[in-house]
Amino acid sequence: MRNGFFCYLLLLCLFAGAAQAQEIKVTDNSSVRIKVSGKEPTRVSVAGDRIATLRGADGAYTYTNDNTQGAVYIKPTAAYQNSPFYLFISTEQNHNYVVVMDPKTNLTASMLVLKPKNIEATAENHVETTLPYTEFLTKLMSSMATLSEIEGYDISYVKNAKITRLGYQLRLTLKALYEGSHLKGEIYEVKNDSIKAVNLAERVFYQQGDRAISLRDYNISGGGKTLLYKVVSNGE
Repeated sequence: MRNGFFCYLLLLCLFAGAAQAQEIKVTDNSSVRIKVSGKEPTRVSVAGDRIATLRGADGAYTYTNDNTQGAVYIKPTAAYQNSPFYLFISTEQNHNYVVVMDPKTNLTASMLVLKPKNIEATAENHVETTLPYTEFLTKLMSSMATLSEIEGYDISYVKNAKITRLGYQLRLTLKALYEGSHLKGEIYEVKNDSIKAVNLAERVFYQQGDRAISLRDYNISGGGKTLLYKVVSNGE
């Protein structure tokens, strides 16, 4: 009995040591990239606040709510065990964060605490601050997809933009910008330079600082084109 009890205490101590919370400093309406386990769940919470809503890439993760603590447990799906994906987190105190989860299969389960640097930060743009963060991102992306005006944003069309290559098949050209006080929308033309069809996914185009990404089409025929929509930080 004593040996069994000792083993139980030892397991508790080992678990406690492995599960120490990692504090991540964040700024309201900004993004942060965090390495997490690709196979085990990660507990995510916000210091001094509670997570109210969670949104992210479809099929990238599963989650379980901790309603008592106002936290969530995030676990990547098999398809995303080595691929980054984003989470939109809104809190009960109306703060918003984008967390880019960067799964690594060699990491174990962990606890992450988002610690706001300045939870009283305010924005000048009326629409950006009055709408919930995820709702505003959806509104901005929808306006970009239809080339519609949106309050507080200047629309400009880019001529003679620099071409960016992605591998030997894809060519990206910036076509239009939506510029606000804190966020900027970018519309790219994606051209398939090969003679073969290519299947696309948003994660292929992800870059540090991206808030949201959407493709008009996920399959481009040889020589075909589609559009890529991105929302990024503006001047942060």
